[in-house]
Amino acid sequence: MVTETRGVKNNLMANLQKMMKKLNIFFLNVLACAVFIACAEERHQAITEGAKPVKISKYKVENFYGAAEIEYTIPDDNVSYVLAEYSPREGTKKEAKSSKYNNRLRLEGFSKAGSYDVVLYAVGRDEQRSEGITLKVEPLNPPIEESFKTLEVKADFGGLNVRCLNEGQTDMAIEVIVKTKEGDWKPADTHYTNSLNVNFSVRGFEPEEYQFGVAIRDRWSNYTDTLYTVVTPFFEEKINMDGFVETNFPGDTYQGHPTGVTDPKGRWLYYLFDGVTGEQTKSFYTVLNSGIPQHFTVECMGRLPAEPAPAVAAGIYHHVL
Repeated sequence: MVTETRGVKNNLMANLQKMMKKLNIFFLNVLACAVFIACAEERHQAITEGAKPVKISKYKVENFYGAAEIEYTIPDDNVSYVLAEYSPREGTKKEAKSSKYNNRLRLEGFSKAGSYDVVLYAVGRDEQRSEGITLKVEPLNPPIEESFKTLEVKADFGGLNVRCLNEGQTDMAIEVIVKTKEGDWKPADTHYTNSLNVNFSVRGFEPEEYQFGVAIRDRWSNYTDTLYTVVTPFFEEKINMDGFVETNFPGDTYQGHPTGVTDPKGRWLYYLFDGVTGEQTKSFYTVLNSGIPQHFTVECMGRLPAEPAPAVAAGIYHHVL
């Protein structure tokens, strides 16, 4: 009995070993197939295939300042969108697309007024393009060029004042450069705006003669010419605020907004002339829903008492700086 039992066990072990070898071979084959599939070249095909769209034949062009719009008729049902290719300035190529559910395409970013070629395609759902048609657009001067015509630069306290008109209220950057004593040009300021009446000042200069340059840039990196001018800033000196004393009369706005600060007075009026800048929690904020207008009183030449002095009338008091 012992011998028979051992024989059965040996047969079972032999059969198990054969099965394990077959399983190992099977898994190796599966792994090899997976690697082969993963390494095979990936090919992209269109989701749908359709006929090549018919080219656009009906269109109308309308020109604007620095832009143009093309109104068109979709030629057939195979069109997914309309594509325009153009060069708004030398060495630059751009595309504009519009869905088939729209019948208008806007081209922007032209660097100057003139005649430009535009190639218009109807594109199908499988990205097949129709035969392109070439048409002409003639945009007017870009908005920045019109603003440059109105540019005014004059002396201001501690620097210069820049003004111009932005009739289209387009996004623009007005860049100011200054010539150093070594003869190099360096940036002085960049003013970003889309205001109708542009008016800003560049400060921090001594009351001596400087040569400044002012140019305007749009969001497509088109630049106007540079207006050069010689300016002598007016003398400007920061007021010494050591003698400033908060003086609260009846009706004055002096209570500070309490949110976001540990000071029990909140963001109080004193922060306006404590000499600290660039720190939000050290700024004066009026109480929520306090309305407008707001006014407050500051004694500019007052002497600082050792301790806060009580006011004569109720509601009037001073803070020591």
